[in-house]
Amino acid sequence: MGLNRSYLFGRSMVLCAMCITLAAGCSGGTTDPGAGEKPVLPQWTFDISMTFPGDGSLSRPEDGVALADGRLIVADQVHGLRRLEPDGTSAPFGEMVAAGYVHSPPEHSGGANGVSLEPGGSHLLVADVFHGGIYRVNVTTGAAERVYQHRYGVNTAIRDSRGAIWFTQSAHNTPDDGEARMWATVDIPRPEGALLRLGMKDGRLATEAEIVVDSLYFANGVAIDETGGLHFRVSSPA
Repeated sequence: MGLNRSYLFGRSMVLCAMCITLAAGCSGGTTDPGAGEKPVLPQWTFDISMTFPGDGSLSRPEDGVALADGRLIVADQVHGLRRLEPDGTSAPFGEMVAAGYVHSPPEHSGGANGVSLEPGGSHLLVADVFHGGIYRVNVTTGAAERVYQHRYGVNTAIRDSRGAIWFTQSAHNTPDDGEARMWATVDIPRPEGALLRLGMKDGRLATEAEIVVDSLYFANGVAIDETGGLHFRVSSPA
């Protein structure tokens, strides 16, 4: 694994296996009187009663975010994003199609994947794992723009407090062979994953991303911890 140390800015970077998932449902915690009020942890199962929403309206909801008012915004293969209300009803959200997101199977399957809130919570980022687009969407209005087009699929994109966007590349899958090439890398692991950075200069994002770490096996989700420095955790199923 190669590491470009010029991006550490005197801080530490941590890479480890991690999985961030949006749970479909979870039963509440209880206490066990027979064990001296010892807490019993919540449990989640694949029972149909725990499926949320129960109408099967979601299409490939790979990732999502929770808003302060209890609503969820999740990835949706057809529209790019879908908004879920606390009562389980849902509807397409955002203008990602107008911003260039395409789902036209079987020739072109949409790859909306990682979803993350920017610092401040006014916008979110959506990554297209099949075709490499990174979209920025206003949480209130749904207005969207494609802020970067990577040469390979982008798994997850997140923004730090300085405005830079960090994102993961899982495989060398181009927009032309996006889905098939990505799954081929899952079947036969290859060190084609990477963590990349789009810096900010004069209030604008860089026009080209630069590799921070390469030769990863299917770089997946990524999280930032800016407490006491700049730390990263990148998950990999391989």
